[in-house]
Amino acid sequence: MLKLTAVATVLNVFFFGFGYANANVKQIAAPLQPPVMAPASTRAVPVPTPSPALTLRRGVRTTTGAALTNTRHS
Repeated sequence: MLKLTAVATVLNVFFFGFGYANANVKQIAAPLQPPVMAPASTRAVPVPTPSPALTLRRGVRTTTGAALTNTRHS
């Protein structure tokens, strides 16, 4: 019974693979790369939005030290 199930599974995968390949046939006329759009004559300049003010909790202090650029070395 186990051998029969194994053979049935292999044949099932084999024939479903052929069905999948048949359903997804490559089109010979398909372009290798999509067409490139012509560049626009004017570009839109993004407008920066104002960032919200930072509100700290009572008791939290800011520092004037240099910003951290590296925090860990491996």
